[in-house]
Amino acid sequence: MTDSPFRVIVVEDDEDVALYVQTILRRRLACDVKVLASADGYETLEDEFDPEVVVTDLELPGRGGFELLADIRARRSDLPVAVMTAHAGAEYAERARRQGADDYLAKPLSSKDLVAAVERLARRRRGEVPVEGS
Repeated sequence: MTDSPFRVIVVEDDEDVALYVQTILRRRLACDVKVLASADGYETLEDEFDPEVVVTDLELPGRGGFELLADIRARRSDLPVAVMTAHAGAEYAERARRQGADDYLAKPLSSKDLVAAVERLARRRRGEVPVEGS
């Protein structure tokens, strides 16, 4: 098991939500977090930062979260992606999973669920044994 921080890209256009996610991940998991307000520039950041997990909103300006998810799957099918949205409901969650999302987080976000999802996905990406209770 490595002690280096998990590298996470957060794509979220709501500044308050982005700050909340960034703060929770830094404080609770000591993650190295990069934030984008839209999908623009994602590919460049991914190449430079080499994330272990991406957390993205589905409702983004311009290229939406479903489009971003499809692009990530085309580029790096092994990169875990958790999607977050205010659209509650099994239908929306199922669509996200069908399109390749590894986890689905409903807004308002629970810090406990966010931390659990990112830790589980990052450890899986690193090939580490899941944490007890995950």
